[in-house]
Amino acid sequence: MSVTQALTTEKISALKKLVDTDGINSVPGIYTELNNMGFGYAGWAYGVSTGDSVTGMGALGL
Repeated sequence: MSVTQALTTEKISALKKLVDTDGINSVPGIYTELNNMGFGYAGWAYGVSTGDSVTGMGALGL
């Protein structure tokens, strides 16, 4: 089991800035970053945001 890294207010501010500047296009990268930090649910969210997984395709009705 991997250790989840702390999600600091600085990190949240940086991720918010990405959304503010790049909009919806930043979302898959943010989910990847959160997943790499140990937030496993972000991996599922990535699949939904891109439709690149069976669960993502199911959630999107594809």
